[in-house]
Amino acid sequence: MPSGSSNTSSTKDVLNEFKPTSRHLKTALLSYFRYRRQFVAGDEVESGAEGETCDVLVLDKEGYAIDIEVKISKGDLWQGEAKKKKHSVYLSASLGGPTNTANLFYICVPTLLVEDAKKWVKETNSKYGVIEFLTSEWPPYGRGWEHMVKIRKQAKMLHDKINVKWNRVLLRRLSSCVTTIYQGKFNV
Repeated sequence: MPSGSSNTSSTKDVLNEFKPTSRHLKTALLSYFRYRRQFVAGDEVESGAEGETCDVLVLDKEGYAIDIEVKISKGDLWQGEAKKKKHSVYLSASLGGPTNTANLFYICVPTLLVEDAKKWVKETNSKYGVIEFLTSEWPPYGRGWEHMVKIRKQAKMLHDKINVKWNRVLLRRLSSCVTTIYQGKFNV
């Protein structure tokens, strides 16, 4: 072994190898919207488009619904997200069509995909926003998960109607999450 080298990877090497998962991005988003913005948020909530979910659904203080999709690869962004029905529904709502949809839409991606996400937004619906998962801030120790995201392009309203159905949908999902946590504590 050459002089001065070691078997252990440096912290810098480990951080350079960090590959965020969708769970990392969702945790950061949920923390950010709950603790920094004081909104209510849940993951894997039905979106209103047939058979589709929001990776993260947020209700702000006024009751507006924010749909956030998480993408960790260029292929999933360009091919996967593009196939979803909700984007034609959201486009219709932004042009004055039915408003039983979220009020705002964001795509959340790791740092390396921010420019691709901005291009995707420009081509799909210019009212969409982009949130960056700050891979350079990994790990979140000391600062908290809520500091791992930054809004890179502010979303614009798709429509301004508040739909109380989002309260019920989000409450059902959060109730399921709590129930699952309690059931897991009993390992019967």
